[in-house]
Amino acid sequence: MSTTRGLAAPAFAHVEVAASDDRALAENVTLSFDADLTIDEARQKQKQKQKQKRQR
Repeated sequence: MSTTRGLAAPAFAHVEVAASDDRALAENVTLSFDADLTIDEARQKQKQKQKQKRQR
Protein backbone atom coordinates (compact mmCIF):
# COMPACT_ATOMS: atom_id res chain seq x y z
CA MET A 1 0.00 0.00 0.00
CA SER A 2 1.43 3.38 -0.95
CA THR A 3 0.64 6.66 0.73
CA THR A 4 0.91 10.07 -0.85
CA ARG A 5 1.37 13.05 1.36
CA GLY A 6 1.27 16.66 0.38
CA LEU A 7 1.01 20.04 1.93
CA ALA A 8 -2.23 21.93 1.72
CA ALA A 9 -2.12 25.69 1.57
CA PRO A 10 -4.94 28.20 1.51
CA ALA A 11 -5.93 29.59 -1.84
CA PHE A 12 -5.43 33.30 -2.20
CA ALA A 13 -8.15 35.01 -4.15
CA HIS A 14 -9.21 38.58 -4.52
CA VAL A 15 -12.97 38.83 -4.81
CA GLU A 16 -15.02 41.99 -4.56
CA VAL A 17 -18.72 41.86 -3.75
CA ALA A 18 -21.19 44.68 -4.37
CA ALA A 19 -24.85 44.85 -3.39
CA SER A 20 -27.62 46.71 -5.19
CA ASP A 21 -28.95 47.78 -1.78
CA ASP A 22 -26.52 47.75 1.13
CA ARG A 23 -28.98 48.64 3.88
CA ALA A 24 -29.48 46.25 6.78
CA LEU A 25 -32.42 43.86 6.29
CA ALA A 26 -32.86 44.92 2.66
CA GLU A 27 -34.88 42.52 0.54
CA ASN A 28 -34.55 41.46 -3.10
CA VAL A 29 -30.90 42.47 -3.21
CA THR A 30 -28.69 41.64 -6.17
CA LEU A 31 -25.08 40.72 -5.42
CA SER A 32 -22.30 41.20 -7.94
CA PHE A 33 -19.02 39.32 -7.66
CA ASP A 34 -15.79 40.38 -9.34
CA ALA A 35 -12.94 37.88 -9.11
CA ASP A 36 -9.45 38.18 -10.53
CA LEU A 37 -8.28 35.46 -12.87
CA THR A 38 -4.62 35.45 -11.88
CA ILE A 39 -2.46 36.48 -8.94
CA ASP A 40 -0.75 39.05 -11.20
CA GLU A 41 -4.12 40.60 -12.01
CA ALA A 42 -4.98 40.73 -8.30
CA ARG A 43 -1.67 42.40 -7.45
CA GLN A 44 -2.15 44.97 -10.19
CA LYS A 45 -5.65 45.88 -8.95
CA GLN A 46 -4.40 46.10 -5.37
CA LYS A 47 -1.62 48.48 -6.40
CA GLN A 48 -4.11 50.63 -8.30
CA LYS A 49 -6.39 50.85 -5.26
CA GLN A 50 -3.50 51.78 -2.98
CA LYS A 51 -2.44 54.50 -5.43
CA GLN A 52 -6.00 55.88 -5.54
CA LYS A 53 -6.18 55.97 -1.73
CA ARG A 54 -2.92 57.92 -1.55
CA GLN A 55 -4.21 60.47 -4.07
CA ARG A 56 -7.28 61.30 -1.97
